[in-house]
Amino acid sequence: MAMEKAKANRDITNGEMREQITKHLKRREQNRKEFLAKHPDAVFKRTPYDSIAEKGMLNADSILAEYNLIKEKKSKLSSAERYVIMEIISMAIQNVIIKQMKAKRKAKKELADAEKPKKRTRKKSSKAL
Repeated sequence: MAMEKAKANRDITNGEMREQITKHLKRREQNRKEFLAKHPDAVFKRTPYDSIAEKGMLNADSILAEYNLIKEKKSKLSSAERYVIMEIISMAIQNVIIKQMKAKRKAKKELADAEKPKKRTRKKSSKAL
């Protein structure tokens, strides 16, 4: 299983990562709007997400670029902001791996179904009463 995940990590493309990061950010924004609709007088405390958004980095391309800087230990972000970036990236990687594993299982199942011979059914005997 560990080797399968390691191989899957190498097969992840930037397009898949961008898609998952964008989905995550949209879900987060939607949840925030829904909460504010239910509780209009609520005031959110400032979070690292807010400071990343103010810097204009709350999009898939900026997050991927900053992730590369974090890996190289060249990031200028605070530790809390780096943690948020790493959290977003890890969620995206998990979602991509899950998506790939589901696709592989589906392909294997379809292949197995195609190779199985069809079962013969017995003809029902019609007995006169």
